[in-house]
Amino acid sequence: MRRRIAVVVAAAAVLLLTACGVPADSQPRALPSDVLEALKPQDLTDDSGAVAYELWFVRNAEILPVERRSESLVTPEVELEQLEAGPTEDERDQGLRTALVPGLGETSLASTAESRDLTVLAGTKQTAVVLDDSFTELPSDEQLLLLGQVVYTLATEVDESVLFVNSSGIAVGVPLPNGKLSSGAVKRSNYASLVADPVDLLVER
Repeated sequence: MRRRIAVVVAAAAVLLLTACGVPADSQPRALPSDVLEALKPQDLTDDSGAVAYELWFVRNAEILPVERRSESLVTPEVELEQLEAGPTEDERDQGLRTALVPGLGETSLASTAESRDLTVLAGTKQTAVVLDDSFTELPSDEQLLLLGQVVYTLATEVDESVLFVNSSGIAVGVPLPNGKLSSGAVKRSNYASLVADPVDLLVER
């Protein structure tokens, strides 16, 4: 779920021009080219057109971000696959690893409901993620790190969340760092205590 950061300011531009003493025209008039350029949606692309995004990996008992770039669409499923694939060799040399190791029978521990062809009633800013049954066999600290990796990778905005479900598409409660069990979708704030403080490692690929 990659979102482009865009601000619609056409109405504000009209108000600004009016406030500056520019008279209103009876007919529509094209905006100057510099104004049109400012109105274009802004994104995280670089000069090559690649989009920057973050994956979160584990170091010791904490999670921290690694910057990646892609020239194609980065979907939640792609991100989960990359989390499962783990860090690069250079990143491993810096102590990074992933808690999303394959489950029993090489089944992914976490995958999107969409990739499983499951219909899940999720909110507009929720990503439904299927937890494999083998998730419950992980040590409790590894469960938390896995959940933190997934939530911080997929829920990039404050109002975004992840809804964890089982293989039947039914929502399940997941453990939180405070020892409680969630009753629904979770956000980054639920796993903030797992983030390295300060975040002193950002690896570019």
